[in-house]
Amino acid sequence: MDRELLTVLIVDDEEPLRQELRSFPWGDYGAELAGEAENGEEALELCGRIRPDVIVTDITMPRMDGLELVRQVREQGLPVQVILLTCHSEFGYAREALKLGALEYLVKVSLDEEDLGQALGRAREALAREQARRRSESGQHRAELSRLLVRALAGPEAGDAASDGVPSPVGYPLSAARLLCLAGKGSRLQVLHELQEELAQLTLGRTADSRYAGVDWAPLSESELLLFLGPDAGGAAEDGREGAAALLCGLVDRLEARLERERPQTAGRVRLFALLKGPAASPEELLAAVRETERAAFHCFYEENSRVVHDGAPGKPSPAVSSPRSPAALASMEAEWREATRDPARLASYLQEVWVPWAKGSGMEPAELKRWVCRRWEESLPAPLDPEKKAAVLEGLTAAESLTGLVRLLVQSGEVTGGGRPKIRREVQQAQALIRQKLAEPITLTTIAGEVGLSPSYLSRLFREEAGEPFNEYVTRVRIDRAVELLQSAPLKVYEVAEQVGIPSYRYFSQLFRSRTGVSPTEYKRS
Repeated sequence: MDRELLTVLIVDDEEPLRQELRSFPWGDYGAELAGEAENGEEALELCGRIRPDVIVTDITMPRMDGLELVRQVREQGLPVQVILLTCHSEFGYAREALKLGALEYLVKVSLDEEDLGQALGRAREALAREQARRRSESGQHRAELSRLLVRALAGPEAGDAASDGVPSPVGYPLSAARLLCLAGKGSRLQVLHELQEELAQLTLGRTADSRYAGVDWAPLSESELLLFLGPDAGGAAEDGREGAAALLCGLVDRLEARLERERPQTAGRVRLFALLKGPAASPEELLAAVRETERAAFHCFYEENSRVVHDGAPGKPSPAVSSPRSPAALASMEAEWREATRDPARLASYLQEVWVPWAKGSGMEPAELKRWVCRRWEESLPAPLDPEKKAAVLEGLTAAESLTGLVRLLVQSGEVTGGGRPKIRREVQQAQALIRQKLAEPITLTTIAGEVGLSPSYLSRLFREEAGEPFNEYVTRVRIDRAVELLQSAPLKVYEVAEQVGIPSYRYFSQLFRSRTGVSPTEYKRS
């Protein structure tokens, strides 16, 4: 909190006072002027856009006065502190506003820099206290929810006891999603911590996003989170299933961006995947949906081109797969495998065109499929292989987290025994061009990967290797570079520049710009 700038919205119908407040040295007091309005109605509209920390407002204004503004702010639960500017004759109104939750009031005629600076300091302290309180309550709630879920999933006895106690903190109907975090064993806890910190900021912090108001979550293990999408998140209504999946995709994008920002050395080796079930209309249906998300690992392995899979309502069976697993079918595939592996140049096309469709249709559990692959690979070795190389290949095949990853390792293993080195650069160049073209739009790894024909996890790794920086870092750098150009040459307001470079959150844009350039966008524009 102390390291972040307070964003301030000034509200007054008199231009001279707004001009005086514009000239106030906000930066000296750890604050930044984010916007201004002439009345309470305009202020409320701007609150939804720039999400200020502090509102400095007059009391007497047309259309909506300061008193009603304070009332609306509190009724809407906005995490903002209000400082009132009043005349001597308005003390009665000021006292009423304080009862409604305003922080304090300052007298206009005697207003000086020190008074306003002290008020900003008290606002910062109040914001910190409120955020600490909400985080504490949230932590207690999540610990209890996690305990209930683990108990409910443990077995029939515990499930019966919890069937009336897998409570929905955000109301019904409700969808459930299991988020898998595939990371190295030594980094799982740190990665899970970052994910929960981002979720807390999106739902509780000063940068809370209203789109995620109906989202709740609880940890299940060191590599799993259970997410709940309530009606306010657009995720549970019968006609809102696509909305739930889209919201969840956006959430995964935000979580991946957090990892790129906070754990850049780890992010390229992390894969996030979510299986969405629902909507559920009752605690019993919710428990069924949660249990059905246990199939997340299966979908994660086979649906490598997706990071979010919506598998329907609770109790609905997953889409049926064909089962070419009869002894005759398996023997036929083994014979085709042996034939294909005799020619290393044909291996890649065989795997993609023949074997991958067969594997997806087999319905095999990932562990069973990988054992089958390891046996076939050992049988097809053209000559004895160095034991260490052989052990390394088998270990990699066994640890493959997706069907695409398994195929890639098989092709690489063919290179170990037969030679050849694929070069993949065109896709990264296409991705960079698409990012520049779509800069004003929401850009996600999933959408760009789909347009260049790669899975998100593979493009992420390839982008880091070929471009020399993570995907999200490249997007951010290009956006800030474009923002610099617009601030220098275009007659746009700061929040309009933010929107044109694809960062509609004024606060996040301001923080990001300062971290990259050393000054706020407002200061840069003035200079």
